[in-house]
Parts: sequence; structure tokens; C-alpha cells
Amino acid sequence: MRKELPLHKQIVHMLILALMLTPNLMFNASVNAMSPQLKAMFNDDNFNNLSYTITAIPSIFSLIIVSILIDTVGSGIVMPVLQIFNILATTLCIIGAQKQDKIIFLAGRCIFGLGGETAYSGQSKLIVQIISKQFHPIAYAIAMAGMIAGEMLAVLLLPINSSVVSSYELVIGLQILGFLCIVFYSLYSPYFESHQQLPLKTEIIASDIAENQQQQVISFKQSLKNTFIQIKSLSIWYWFMAISRILCTASSKVYDSRSVNSLASIFGLETSTVKRNIVYQSASAGIILVLLSLIQFKVKKIQHIAFTGQLLIVLSMLFFIFGNKNYLLAICLTTGIGLGLSISTTNSLIVDLAGQKLGASAVGFVYSFRFLAITILTPIAQSIANHNQRNNGWLYFALQVISIIFLGVTIVMKIGM
Repeated sequence: MRKELPLHKQIVHMLILALMLTPNLMFNASVNAMSPQLKAMFNDDNFNNLSYTITAIPSIFSLIIVSILIDTVGSGIVMPVLQIFNILATTLCIIGAQKQDKIIFLAGRCIFGLGGETAYSGQSKLIVQIISKQFHPIAYAIAMAGMIAGEMLAVLLLPINSSVVSSYELVIGLQILGFLCIVFYSLYSPYFESHQQLPLKTEIIASDIAENQQQQVISFKQSLKNTFIQIKSLSIWYWFMAISRILCTASSKVYDSRSVNSLASIFGLETSTVKRNIVYQSASAGIILVLLSLIQFKVKKIQHIAFTGQLLIVLSMLFFIFGNKNYLLAICLTTGIGLGLSISTTNSLIVDLAGQKLGASAVGFVYSFRFLAITILTPIAQSIANHNQRNNGWLYFALQVISIIFLGVTIVMKIGM
């Protein structure tokens, strides 16, 4: 049997695991938060979409490759390397901002695509290793709250700095703190992995020390083969949940990346007013995530919670399409609460359907295909916006409805219940 940590230690680990990657979300959301400054700096009205697309493309491939690697060799070696990539990305953005060189800045965004979202696959693996299965819904909800916190802090803190450079200097300082936390988990990862009982690895270890190096190669190959066997055996219900999550979060991310400019343009408002309401959106999502984690809903309740959340997002899109400036707060609050409910603990069900040994890959596949969807949807949204910003609401509306259909099938079939 796996030896479990005391509850108070598990809670501490949940908080650290969530917060150590929060600065990465600050970086990712920085382009939207500082959209007016960056557009003026680089004299490019399409800079927002270009930046997010350049981040998304490498993420499509890195998430799949690295998540499989993490499930094969563990997160201890991979996670620090990923965070070094993220720190390098922020460094290039600082240099690009100092020199007002768009190419250098976008190179930083591209490098972030290699390590930014990929780090969350490692985070998922650590949750599976450290946190008891019964508390996975709590751990994943707190992890998502850490992501929301990063987006909210980006809107609150980055635009008020004296310059774009100083904003990214704040981000890199926080990323270094996150890196130190990751190094801690890397040093102690053998301890966590020793509590997991991985029989396939221990069976391969030879008693003869002279053959140790050869056996390590065999162990890696066998572990990699084992990982691919488990991936091939993923059930159709895992993919139904994954597709629902991909469509929901991809449409939300495309909406978020354009929200400041879109809402300001549609309703004729100052960007400062829109940003203030977007803070309410992030705060409401974060509060819902924390409340759900404290209540600790069981896995069988997750689809119903997500279903309710996505209905609220659909409602917010109707406000977006048909409303006026008086609906701004309603749009932000319904979007925030809806996101909080829909993304609260679905990761725990996705990992549960995939199997605990695919703790990284189960999440990595979802994030990878989400970025593929974002890469496709971003130019579509831009093309629609060139004619009428408000019509993008129909795009987001349609994606959420399709997502609800896939989620609804899992509810009807009582999957995970």
C-alpha cells in the first residue's frame, strides 16, 4: 500500500504546487493585460493575436512529448528544465521591450510555448504522486485557482508599473521563486516516487550492480513502452471528457486574449473600466474554485458542476452578443463564475479516467489539443472582428454548446459516477 502524508502536509503541498507556477500565468496573460502599451511600443494592432499564436504553436507539440516523458521518467528531471525555459522566455521579452525589438520579444513568447503550459503536466504528475487520491479534486481545484490568480495578478499589477520592462522584471523575480520550489520537489522526487509502488520498474532492476547501467536503459525503454500501451488503451469516455474540456477552455482562452479590446470597442468604454471588470471575472472564478475545493465535491458530482458552469458561460455570451455597456459586469461575473464551475475539478476526473500512471499525459493531451484549437480559432476570431467584434460571441457560443453536448453524454452514460 502507498504510504500517505498527513493531511496538513498535503494541504501545504497543494498550495505550493499551485503557487509555484502562478508567475507563468502572469507572463502568459501579460500581453492582454498590457495590450495598449505593447501595441504602441511595437506599432502593431495585431500584436495581441500574433503573440498568442506564436506561443500556442510550439505548445501543441511540447505538451504531448514532454507529458509522455514525465510519465516515463518522472517530473524530477524535467520540471526544472521547463522552468529555465520560462525564465529565458521572460528574459528575452525584457530585452525585446528594452530595444523595442518585436522579433526578440516574440522569440521569448515562442520559447514560453515550449515550457509554459507544459509545466502544468509536471504539476499534475506531482499531484498524483504526493496527494492522496481522495483529495485530488481539492488539489486540482487549488491548482486551477493558482492559474486564475496569475491571470488576475497580471491585470492588477503589470499595467500599473512604470514601464513594460519593469512589469516583466516583476514576473521574472516571481518565476525565480517558483524555480526554487520546483528544485525542492526535484530533489525530493525520489522520495515521492518511492511511495508510488511502480512494480514494472522494480521488477527490471538487476541484482548484479555491474549491469546497472544497462538495466537502467532497459528500465527506461520498458517504462516508455508501458506508457504508450496505457495511452493506446485510453477509453472513449476519457476522450469525450477531453474534447469537452478542450472546446470549453480553448474558446475561453481566445475570448480572454481579446476581451480587453473587444469589450472596450463593443461598448465604447475605456480600457481601464474593462480591466477593472475583468479583475472581478478572475476573482469570481478564483473564489468559486477555492470554495469548491473546500467543500470537496466527490468525483461523481464533477460533470454536473461543469455542466452548470458552461450554461453560465453560454448565458454570458448571449449578454456579449445582445447586451449594452450596462451588461459589462454581468458578462464578467457570469463568465468568471461559469469558468470557476466548469474547470474546477474536471482535471481530477480526466486523470481518473486515464489512470493514475498517466497523471501528466492525461492533462498534457488536453492542453496540447487545446492549443491546436486556439491556433485555429485565433485567426478566425480576428477575421470576424475585422467586420464586427460582437459577432465573435456566436463563435464562442457555438463552441460552448458543442462542449456541453460531449459533457452531457458522459452524464447520461453515468461515466465516473
